[in-house]
Amino acid sequence: MKVVHKISKNFFENELYQNEVGSNIGFLTANRKGDFASFFNQNQTRYQGWFFRNFGKVYKAIEDISLACEGKTVELKNEFWRHVRVSKIEGKVVEESFFLPEKNRGLVYEVAGNQKFNLFLDFRPIYNNLEQERFYKIEKTKHGLVIECCNQKEKIFLAIKLDKPKFLIKDTWIKRSYSLDMKRNSPPFEKYVFWALEINASKMVVGAGDTKKQALEEANYIFAKTYKLKKEKKQNIKKFIDFSKAKNPEISMAYYSSQNALRELVFEEHGQKQISAGLPWFFDFWTRDAFVSMKALLGRDENTFWRTCHYSFNLIGKTGFLTNKTGDLKQENADSVGWLFKRTGEAIEAKKLNEITIWKVKKYIEKTLDGLSKSSNKTELAMAFGQDTWMDSINRAGARIELQALRLCMLKLAYNLTNDSSYKILEASLKFKVKEKFWNGEILFDSPEDQTIRPNIFLAAYIYPELLERKEWQICFDNALNALWLPWGGLATIDKKSPYFHEQHTGEINQSYHSGDSWFYINNLTALVLKKNNPERYRSYIDKIIEASSKEILLMQAIGCHAELSSASNLSSQGCSSQAWSNALFIELIQDILKTKQIYGKN
Repeated sequence: MKVVHKISKNFFENELYQNEVGSNIGFLTANRKGDFASFFNQNQTRYQGWFFRNFGKVYKAIEDISLACEGKTVELKNEFWRHVRVSKIEGKVVEESFFLPEKNRGLVYEVAGNQKFNLFLDFRPIYNNLEQERFYKIEKTKHGLVIECCNQKEKIFLAIKLDKPKFLIKDTWIKRSYSLDMKRNSPPFEKYVFWALEINASKMVVGAGDTKKQALEEANYIFAKTYKLKKEKKQNIKKFIDFSKAKNPEISMAYYSSQNALRELVFEEHGQKQISAGLPWFFDFWTRDAFVSMKALLGRDENTFWRTCHYSFNLIGKTGFLTNKTGDLKQENADSVGWLFKRTGEAIEAKKLNEITIWKVKKYIEKTLDGLSKSSNKTELAMAFGQDTWMDSINRAGARIELQALRLCMLKLAYNLTNDSSYKILEASLKFKVKEKFWNGEILFDSPEDQTIRPNIFLAAYIYPELLERKEWQICFDNALNALWLPWGGLATIDKKSPYFHEQHTGEINQSYHSGDSWFYINNLTALVLKKNNPERYRSYIDKIIEASSKEILLMQAIGCHAELSSASNLSSQGCSSQAWSNALFIELIQDILKTKQIYGKN
């Protein structure tokens, strides 16, 4: 099957990349209101379909839209503002187009030629898989239909507007099997969904609302203004994307695609801009993921950057820690607050904010460091308390290397903002203690009590490069790469010789999650760290990482999006289809390469 990525830079110039793939792939697109759609060539997961966000909750509405006559999918196009699926049916080529308007709760489906298609529904909260008490009531209107969707607690209305009112109400239930969910150990593997309609039209608009009136207004507006909404989305994408070119066209298109994927993970709800950690599963604002990703927004969406920072300052508790995610204010984690100040410090250094905001950052960091000091039980080292680091599937209680780097980064920023020498003294003291307890001349320990080699070494180097001298870092990197490097172009999350190492991704049974699986954000961050230290010494590693990440973005799982992770055994696209920090660190890596005008990857 052919995969095509195409984006128009201006009226005269297009960027195009295409290649052949053999696996079942699909696409994921979002509308910056928290709604998203994901469709694949074959039904493989409960998390494909059209989903919408309502008062902080995410609901599934549409299970699938598929042609009535079976054919073979021969091409999938990512045009950034829409996705096109091309099939061959009885010798004829049929194109289907999927488009999400950016300011409306709706979906536009268009199909070329006189083709019938089926609409399947599965209304439910995204994580609710109960089969009982689901009801659909279909009502005809002048130019389409309204479907009332109910379960035990919730109700929504779907308004369907067609360019020609030819349809057959099916009103029946069918069983769907989900092969990917079975592979991921994510039950249930089968589910009954509602076959609502068989439609014969070239254009269908679906609008959603809490009331029948709201749904109809949404569908009617989108139908009437489709051209305008398409044009607006195209323009917004062009404004956001940096079209700088790498020497390798594959890298360039992966760079453009990851920017668009990150852009679509930014959404606004009730006046507050946020970043989804990933879609389809991690649709909430997870503070750690957001601030790891935030540097990629500097220079292209600073409004989101600063609104998110200001919002998060108010979430810092008395102990100095930041909540894990929105909707769960009681659960804190060990590292989000450090990433928040890491990113604000970089923005200050880049002169991206005014004096009033700098004053606010100064007050918040003083208050935060005071809270952390009081909650530290008189230990100078930054501590985790269990499963509250980014490796949250394992217990990492105690002093962990990336937490020390974040604390040192905060102390450095506090001194730069206040000129208070006590912060400088604390930074020097902590730096000495960390080097004394974590560094043995060959490797940085994950903690003084845990000498397991993990890629958190590279996080520490990224966050606070002053911890070791350049030559010391090279010794550390060489030993870490020897233990963690995967020949396809990634790093394992634990020493490959460890008895806890898992070569294959284990899905929702999370044995491999932080004990083998290779995370794309860590891989991209590692390439960035290696390049800054010694680009020639580590060129082969950097090349392989960029090559692997570019291939995954362009040709695997949801095309145009950087997924969460890969199995250690071979390059694969696993986990969340589009992960914020995977996209963001790839952007950051390629930006750095473009800035230095060095050539990486195959040419």
